Amino acid sequence: MMLGHCDGMATFALNVTADEQRGKLEFAKDLWDVDEAALWHKDYTDAILHWIDVGQPDDKRLMRAAGRAERVSVYSFASSTPVWWKTMESKLTRAANLGEPQAQLKLAGLYQSGENGVAADLEESRLWARRAAEGGDARGMHAFGMYLFDWLRRAADQGLVDSQYNVARIYENGDEGIAPNPTQAYRWYLIAARAGDPQAQAAVDRLAPTLPAAARQTARAQAEAFALEPLA
Repeated sequence: MMLGHCDGMATFALNVTADEQRGKLEFAKDLWDVDEAALWHKDYTDAILHWIDVGQPDDKRLMRAAGRAERVSVYSFASSTPVWWKTMESKLTRAANLGEPQAQLKLAGLYQSGENGVAADLEESRLWARRAAEGGDARGMHAFGMYLFDWLRRAADQGLVDSQYNVARIYENGDEGIAPNPTQAYRWYLIAARAGDPQAQAAVDRLAPTLPAAARQTARAQAEAFALEPLA
């Protein structure tokens, strides 16, 4: 299936991924089916990771897309794009302020990515993700949870030992939206163990025999390069 429009090919080229471990980008049927995007990236369970529209969709379509996909992007190549987006931003903000989770998530995504002429603002993005989560929306909970992991990782980067241990555990076991990464788990366990955390040392001893030598060497080199003094 191909879009009868060169803008679709340009948009595909801008978004195609080299790594297809989480599915792949493909053309959809938006010209015939209002429930489909112009392009979308689905994983192998058919969940929509990225919904991509070409043109100037209305606010209802954008909010519906935000409720179905982890991420929504719009590519508009017309000269009227700034006028269209100003109207859309106003409508989405109004809906978000009224508690509409899809609008809240769309704003969270826009402020995170800085797309469609919106200045990137991670604090504003986190605020809208939190509001969607507090409203009981599962995707909002996921989006806000990812911000919490980001803050946990930042605390680990600043030397907080408890955060280093918990980042390691998340990397070891994985979580929704976070793939297991044994090498990074081993790295953070090493850093926390060096600061005297006994649970981290036990995890180092447990993980070491399960990792390839190259992965252990990479993790140790990264851990040794971590120079901040530990924070209790």
